[in-house]
Amino acid sequence: IKSKARVKRPGETVAVLCWETEQRPAAGRSGGPLADEAGRLVGVAAGHDGATGFYTHADEVRAFLRRTGLNWLTDDR
Repeated sequence: IKSKARVKRPGETVAVLCWETEQRPAAGRSGGPLADEAGRLVGVAAGHDGATGFYTHADEVRAFLRRTGLNWLTDDR
């Protein structure tokens, strides 16, 4: 992991919290996990800019699940 930053896709108005990595995700890994050293999910592969990988931060994922009534999918009940 290189840094944590607010990122927005071209054409989007809202930025989301993402992890930036020094390598982009492998082809076909969109939606795949980014885990810490203990194996905990910290992000979900969202894209790259050709070199840097971007993973949506787990806090953004949890917030989305709460907003949509799907928080039962997490331990944040």
